[in-house]
Amino acid sequence: MPKKMNYQNFFSDVMEWINACNNKVKTVGFNSNELWQWVSYSLAKLCEKYDNHSLAQAQSVMLWNWLNEAEDEFNVKKGVKVN
Repeated sequence: MPKKMNYQNFFSDVMEWINACNNKVKTVGFNSNELWQWVSYSLAKLCEKYDNHSLAQAQSVMLWNWLNEAEDEFNVKKGVKVN
């Protein structure tokens, strides 16, 4: 049975993560290893905070994919070849 979690706190933390991510992109840029290391670390910490609840894991994957798509769109606009 899934562990109970406080959804309001969780989604508040997700919003805080998105804001922090936007700030990180502004300071280090999309195409930096520093950004993706921070993303990996911070999403893992978010999952751990909520005992690796399935919703936290699914949300983290969604955020990773969203950010990856945003990076691709950014690169296309800048004329950078996307894999």
